[in-house]
Amino acid sequence: MKRSSKNRLMPRHGDLFSDDTLFHRIAGAVCRAGVLPRKELYEAWETARRVRRRFRGGRVVDLACGHDLETCDTAGLGSWMTSDLAVDAVRAIKLKGAGYEIYTAAIPAVITPKNRLLMGAPASSARRVRWQSAG
Repeated sequence: MKRSSKNRLMPRHGDLFSDDTLFHRIAGAVCRAGVLPRKELYEAWETARRVRRRFRGGRVVDLACGHDLETCDTAGLGSWMTSDLAVDAVRAIKLKGAGYEIYTAAIPAVITPKNRLLMGAPASSARRVRWQSAG
């Protein structure tokens, strides 16, 4: 099964997720609903795993920003790097400037080609986040 497929998961796909794991239970519910592309399920799961690992027990906000290049700020960096990477770089700098400690991670490229994950925590709690992730 191709994890990066944009085809919707439908009730007939439920048999693909028959194990008794949290992921399979969520995937089964997604299949029954018939509204989510396979790629989105795997992206969300991989994001959640990394965020949970980094911010265990803390508040988490998923901005699901996307890369609408007509509205997103590239700060003119598009000639140095791809425009979507420039958008992410500008977001990271803005978070840092707003007093956040930033963390980056990657989602497997087999799920999504734009596999970057940007996370932030208020700088005042960054020491606690580092300590939690070290254990």
